[in-house]
Amino acid sequence: MAGKRKFAVFFFLSFLLNDGKLFSAGKSAFPFLLIVPSARASALGEAYAGIAEGPEGAAFNPGGLALEKRRSVSLQHVFFVDGILYDNLFYAHPLQKGAWAAHMGFLNSKGLKKTVADSASQDGFRELEDFSTNDFLAEAFYARTITRHLSAGAGIKMIRESLSDNTSVSGAFDLGALYQDSALPISAGISLQNLGPKAKFQDESFALPAAARAGISFRQTKNFAPSWVPEQSLLSLETARMIDGSDQTASAGIEVPFLNRKLLGRSGYHYHLKKQNLGYKVLAPNGFSLGVGLSMGGWTADYSASSFGDLGLIHRITLTMRIGHD
Repeated sequence: MAGKRKFAVFFFLSFLLNDGKLFSAGKSAFPFLLIVPSARASALGEAYAGIAEGPEGAAFNPGGLALEKRRSVSLQHVFFVDGILYDNLFYAHPLQKGAWAAHMGFLNSKGLKKTVADSASQDGFRELEDFSTNDFLAEAFYARTITRHLSAGAGIKMIRESLSDNTSVSGAFDLGALYQDSALPISAGISLQNLGPKAKFQDESFALPAAARAGISFRQTKNFAPSWVPEQSLLSLETARMIDGSDQTASAGIEVPFLNRKLLGRSGYHYHLKKQNLGYKVLAPNGFSLGVGLSMGGWTADYSASSFGDLGLIHRITLTMRIGHD
């Protein structure tokens, strides 16, 4: 039973993309691309296209990468439901008028059971040997400043999925732009993700999970927002839509600093406009998230827990090291 449940959880993402049809012809492949690796972004309800800070920000909006001032390395670990693990590594390198970054991600799930029809069994099905599935992602980004307030970037990626003894390889690219005005201060961003040709799996072709994001964030300063709000508090809003129209989300997140920004508390909500019926778990609705961040010198550590409804909580840990000085 555990193997069946893990198999169902892994392919649940496919149902989110495919209107309930598992990898039907012409629908989306590589659903793991929609799993958010960043603990900070997840804690903010995935409302991150209008922030796009840190090396992992390129995965939401590559335009924000141009504002990175220090070299940085970021390790991301996702404890997905039912023992599925997703690990990511980001590296960002600033240039005179922009920056480049590299990213690798690997998702792995073991102990899956292959189920086949068997008229001789009591329920009409029979489980065969265990098998595993894994996904690999490698991508490179480049971004640069266009004007004083505007930056833009792009990324190109290679994606590989292995399911039992079947493998599919494809490529895609991302585009993004970020506008910042420190005098207000407001930041707004838009991005297009996973654009590319259809991927072939066995004898069928499937579209990638292409998505469009648009977000805006507001940061409290001495001359902006109520004085009772802690300085440098952050409010972020975002809407995202699958380009094929299969799903649309609205997200919001808040971040409040403490102890001179050495400690940050976060909370967010990620709402699917297409009802998913995932229910509640530990008194938290599907899409609700909490997180905390700790900063010490050039190191930051972030943690988030987000609800996946009846399927449980998803935990994320991020460790980031910044090298050199601004």
